[in-house]
Amino acid sequence: MRCAYSGYGCPDRWSSRGTVLGLDQLPLEPLEHWLAYLTSAGRSPNTIKSYAHDLKDWFSFLADRGIDW
Repeated sequence: MRCAYSGYGCPDRWSSRGTVLGLDQLPLEPLEHWLAYLTSAGRSPNTIKSYAHDLKDWFSFLADRGIDW
């Protein structure tokens, strides 16, 4: 698996939702921005967590096939 889902956000930002980590175990910034937008737009925390998990699956799928996003 190339990406990981973390159930914990950065302690100082969006800690109630998950995030998607790259191979370097750092959050993927474009996804962080999008997830932050969803948070600021008042989307349900469960929806945001679900999207983060699905994005992890998608980026892992791409990485496993050598497709650069």
